[in-house]
Amino acid sequence: MNFKLSEITTLENIPAASGIGIHEKHMLIIGDNSPYLYLLDHTAKPLSKIPIYPLDNYKDGEIAKSIKPDFEALELVKGKVDDEVLIFGSGSKSPQRDIFIHVTLAEQPVIKTYNLVSFYNQLRDNKILRGYELNIEAVALYENKLMLFNRGKNLIFIYDYEEFLRFLNSKAPYPPPSVKELELPKINGFVSGFSGATVIPETSTLIFTTSVEDTPNAYDDGEVLGSFICMIDLDRLDEGVKHFLIEDRNQPMKIKVESVTVLNKISESKIEILLVTDSDGGESLLLKGHLIW
Repeated sequence: MNFKLSEITTLENIPAASGIGIHEKHMLIIGDNSPYLYLLDHTAKPLSKIPIYPLDNYKDGEIAKSIKPDFEALELVKGKVDDEVLIFGSGSKSPQRDIFIHVTLAEQPVIKTYNLVSFYNQLRDNKILRGYELNIEAVALYENKLMLFNRGKNLIFIYDYEEFLRFLNSKAPYPPPSVKELELPKINGFVSGFSGATVIPETSTLIFTTSVEDTPNAYDDGEVLGSFICMIDLDRLDEGVKHFLIEDRNQPMKIKVESVTVLNKISESKIEILLVTDSDGGESLLLKGHLIW
């Protein structure tokens, strides 16, 4: 497995980029402290932005850390008529970060906001998280299965997507998830944690990103040691994770990759992907390159 970096672009005026998807050759990007869903063209030129969160506390280009919704997870869902965007707050601070945004990308976007306090409390109370914090950092959809990726204790919570929506709309009881724990790569003895995920279209292959920070909890930022691109077959989870440490000129890049999406499928073993990074106060970056396995 190998990743060949081809291009790095600064994302102007997008703070703390944390999620990316592709819609009709345009990029959709969120930031963990921003109230907008950003639409960019294929060159990363900003086209528009959709308000998805109240602007009351949006000051100096960001929402303060203590009250931000911490939008960390984004996935694009192909709809029968219009595509949908799923955006999750991390749940690492309640109730501020217990939020789900559903965007229907119609001619006039339709935005629905859901309070996830009761849903996330079910996860916090799950015995498998005992001694760990809830910190949802990525979301992916495969065969109508909604996968939420927890960072810290690296767990995937798997739900039936339709049952999840019925629960949110008070039309069904809480649907207990199946849970899968993955063994993730390390840097200097520090285990990496989930940061982004998506499924390669028309395959069962999950690609996801993990990053390593020297930090004791899910709330505080720490020194960034590096990031990995990882891969696993969702129909063969027991086969383990393939991974590659992201490098530039054969040197590990000390960047915190937050999300991944597929730009082009070139062959059965080669795709072009986009990554976004969050530098915790610095400029967000967009990385383009080829993943080969």
